[in-house]
Amino acid sequence: MDRLSQTLDTLNESVFYGTPAPEAAREKAAAAIHARRLRSGPHAGLFAPDEMDYAAGIRLFTGERLHTRLGPRNVLSCEAGRLILLLGLPVPDGEEVLDRLQRRLTDECFAAQYCLVGECAHSGIGFMRYLAAGGVPDAERRLNAHIKIMATRRNGKGTWLRLPPFYTLLTLNEIDLPAARTELRYAAPALEKTLKRPAAIEASYARRRRDLAERILAKC
Repeated sequence: MDRLSQTLDTLNESVFYGTPAPEAAREKAAAAIHARRLRSGPHAGLFAPDEMDYAAGIRLFTGERLHTRLGPRNVLSCEAGRLILLLGLPVPDGEEVLDRLQRRLTDECFAAQYCLVGECAHSGIGFMRYLAAGGVPDAERRLNAHIKIMATRRNGKGTWLRLPPFYTLLTLNEIDLPAARTELRYAAPALEKTLKRPAAIEASYARRRRDLAERILAKC
């Protein structure tokens, strides 16, 4: 069976580039995601990578690495929920799965307290992507609150202290709120410089970053 991180990355690419996955691929992905759902223990309701994931190394869609066990579990859970919602993946007991996931995520410190310690920062951005997909009824209020905190973390260089830069930009670009557009305008000058420099990262991630930067600059 495919690794959870690999399955989610493939689906995220189909969403990012607007290339719908065939039904058979969607069913296979739904089964792979469901197989990694935790059904008991302190993290029940979330989706967990396995040892193959950790051995291969886990990256965000935009290429930033995750190093702990907390970050991948939280981020991949947010990504799984987002994709189930966006693509209508045929996950068994989907309504119950999403309900449990929503309750579990909203109790986490990065969601309830806007924690930015360590990879809670990455988890918080993943949660914003989940919110932007309609994962929680009061998503707009929560998103505005998260962006308000984010704005206090500007470092004057077009990025934000402790936040993964391109994953943050990816998330802001998906949020149709004035506050998100304000943060994108803040980042735009740095992105123009980014496009002029060779990317020091694997080609697939470099392509995604460049395409994202071009989309943001066109919007701004």
